[in-house]
Amino acid sequence: IKTLAAIVKVSSISDTMTLQQPTKVTIEIDTEGEDINALEGTILLPKEALFLQQITEKNSLVNYWIESPRLSDNVISFSGIIPNGYNKHDGVVFSLIVQPLNLSKDKIDLSDVHIFLNDGKATETKVTLVNYQFQVRQSDINNQANLDYARDTTRPEPFNPTVIKQDILAKNKSV
Repeated sequence: IKTLAAIVKVSSISDTMTLQQPTKVTIEIDTEGEDINALEGTILLPKEALFLQQITEKNSLVNYWIESPRLSDNVISFSGIIPNGYNKHDGVVFSLIVQPLNLSKDKIDLSDVHIFLNDGKATETKVTLVNYQFQVRQSDINNQANLDYARDTTRPEPFNPTVIKQDILAKNKSV
């Protein structure tokens, strides 16, 4: 008897967002050993708390979208297939760039998520949903961790390659 259940979760690198600062939120799947080839569902965004700036399918495990993720009345619907299946941990389904609108505590909910096995019969598998609870705070210089595209200002270490000829290393060839 199989007791596995695919896990679909909404996550970010922090459970704290900064007011008026864009934050990346990712919808991920852990197949828990199951080989899947299709999924569908909805995400409920709190309209008073968040503004959706962008939906990105970059690095998505989904090869073909039957219904690309799209927003309608603060609900994002999606449906896609993965030919040849998918069986891994922490696969990106798609990501959202959201902007907090006010100081609050709220959550992004997953709903009506269905996942189908790559078994030739489109057998539906059990699904565990993990919603994303967050808190919005005022801008703080120490609270920039939720932006994963921060500017790198550290200069690289000096690097001076040296080419030598040595019989012992490469039979008198340059290395």
